[in-house]
Amino acid sequence: MVPRLAPSFLIGLTYVCELLARRAGAGKVVDDVTGKVSVPPWPPLYAVVFRPSAGVGPYEPVVFQHEREGAQSGSTVPHGFDGDLAPVLSGLWYCLHLPRTLHDLIDNPPLAMKASQLLYFGHGILLIPLTSFMSDDIKARSIPFVPTLTLCADDLLEEVSERSREIGFALPAAAISSLSDESLKEHWRAIPRHFSPELPYLGKEPTLTKHLEFAAVDLPRRWIARQLGVDGDPQQNADAKLAETIGQALITQAYLAATARLEREDREQAEAEGLLIPTVLDERHKMKFPVTIAVPGVAPAYIRNAYGATARDRMVPKNREPADSWVPDYTGESDAIVEHAAINFVTTHQSLAQSGVGIVLPAISPEAFVVLAKLERHFEQRTQNGPAVWKMLDKLNAIGAPILSEAVVTTIGRASSLTVFSNFPVGLLRLPGDTSPLLTRVPIAYRPLLPLTRTVQKQLAYIPPIELTQGLRVLVCECISIDDRIGPESRSGWAVAAERVNSEQPRIAMKIVETSSVRAMRDAIASYEPHILVISAHGVLLRENNVAGIQVGDQVWLGDGVGTLPPVVILSACSVAPRGAGTVSITDLLLREGAVAVLGTQVPVDVYRNAILMSRFFVYIAEVLASRVNHLTLLEVWQHTQTSNAVFDVLSGSPSLHAWGRDRNDNQQSVVAEFMGTRSVGRLRAGRIYADTEDVLAEIAEDRGIGDRVRNWFRRPGYVPESLFYIFAGCPDRIYLQPLSEKVRESVS
Repeated sequence: MVPRLAPSFLIGLTYVCELLARRAGAGKVVDDVTGKVSVPPWPPLYAVVFRPSAGVGPYEPVVFQHEREGAQSGSTVPHGFDGDLAPVLSGLWYCLHLPRTLHDLIDNPPLAMKASQLLYFGHGILLIPLTSFMSDDIKARSIPFVPTLTLCADDLLEEVSERSREIGFALPAAAISSLSDESLKEHWRAIPRHFSPELPYLGKEPTLTKHLEFAAVDLPRRWIARQLGVDGDPQQNADAKLAETIGQALITQAYLAATARLEREDREQAEAEGLLIPTVLDERHKMKFPVTIAVPGVAPAYIRNAYGATARDRMVPKNREPADSWVPDYTGESDAIVEHAAINFVTTHQSLAQSGVGIVLPAISPEAFVVLAKLERHFEQRTQNGPAVWKMLDKLNAIGAPILSEAVVTTIGRASSLTVFSNFPVGLLRLPGDTSPLLTRVPIAYRPLLPLTRTVQKQLAYIPPIELTQGLRVLVCECISIDDRIGPESRSGWAVAAERVNSEQPRIAMKIVETSSVRAMRDAIASYEPHILVISAHGVLLRENNVAGIQVGDQVWLGDGVGTLPPVVILSACSVAPRGAGTVSITDLLLREGAVAVLGTQVPVDVYRNAILMSRFFVYIAEVLASRVNHLTLLEVWQHTQTSNAVFDVLSGSPSLHAWGRDRNDNQQSVVAEFMGTRSVGRLRAGRIYADTEDVLAEIAEDRGIGDRVRNWFRRPGYVPESLFYIFAGCPDRIYLQPLSEKVRESVS
């Protein structure tokens, strides 16, 4: 069947811009015949209520376990999913099959659908214990959604139903055991009847996903196909292969891109139908869309430290093959099946929110963590060996390569951004044929999977889009003592960065303060109210406790006690996000404290190189704010900064390379200036950044008469790709440096 095309792209333009203007709602819907506008209410809120075993009072799930017996009693092994939540997992899954926003209920223009991939329309799901399910608690959360439907276990139904009515939920509460395709159809129909009976209801209600390991791929595909009319609502059978499901999703994405393109070109219906197939084939080779992947697995060192023998015995393979069927109640299921369902859930929630493609990959080999731990420890040596680092990266890639199937590689190759649910830095792996890691190809935002309860909670938390388009304030908290060996170097580096930013970049104001205590840091944050907080400090890795923090004054700080954090925290410190041993890190803990995005280092970093990298980062942010560089999100700017820093990694390989990089030609142009200004432009390929950087530098050296000597320096002593070992955790992709409305207008015009 040929997808239906809206008569004019202006409908899509008006519709999506209204979505932007009313971020939490379906926006205004324009009738293309009468021109009238109806305004649906805010998006629906679905509450999933569970009974906590912790008793009456505020419920705080375990964040990480220090005590083995605690780990054995209440959480799954090894990812740590709270046992209280297993009975309501099916309720969470059911919510993913309900409307995200009320525009899911109506016919959408393809342009609006494609433009929505720049945004985030996640299901509003409130996972809440019975002890907190009260009107005052709900209001205190300030969630901008309309209470719509509550789900709970059978034994809670009577009490939850009463509270649900008191709070003002629109539909009667339902027991999780009663959920089915029939109840789903009725809920879809009841929502528009209650909220917006005047809307032209699309119908075509979905059915429940029968095999959850296909859901992250197939459910977003079905959402798009339902709107485009490209097929019905087929269910994957137990014999379906993941590669086939991915193939169907990619075809559907190509149809969406093609129909949006034809609508943008304002083609007549008959002409568009004739051009559809050629346009689909063309878009398959150049389309971009958001991709989400999950890579399960926990470092063996963490498992040994956190769990006793009894708990480790529960680490058994899934017993439901080849696919996980819909489970009405996960109570009593094995830890592996419960964790598999929860990991699939967060992956599916994210891919649906972005109308993208999600894939849950096989678990990473424990050996990969062992090699990664060795690599991270190598950086602790006084002098790193460049060839040894590349050799360990090669070994890491060989171990991780089996999880990247051909279908997965094809999908990642089409990614506009990559959200990674994993405890492993997947960005260090390489795609086939590449010589540089995956992170040089695509912007990557990491979401830790440990503990899994916290992952689910953070995924369901409402994070509005944060626009820093009018400029931003940066606060640098200097925690390194002036008497420390690198204290003067750190201050000098940040002073140079601040002078450059404050004098050349009017849209950024950077302030440096001395903070020798957590209290001083808290006071500085409260006084300056920064958008970005930079903490310059020594990283502290406590191996006996497997904890990574920073030194602030006389204490090791893990991120608590500073009040309201700004959206972005940058940790200018060594080893604050190590992954090889499954370390509980301040990078991840700051997300718990309220930061939206945290940038941290996996390894010890050189203070001078870090200063160059951070200075370039803020310069590029300013370039975007001044509309001289076209990046939408902070994550995109970081990825550009990180990958373009390869030349500084190469030239830092030895004193000889460093000195040559500052060498000037007859025109008084340094090697670095020539490289960045002219010679490298358009020549650095994604996935081959370092190899191409070497080639361009070798050409410059050849022209200056020392080509062989410089090539030899690349090999001996070699260089360390230090820029690769930074991790951006959380949601840096939801921090916008350009107005969303303008970006959407560009995408539909």
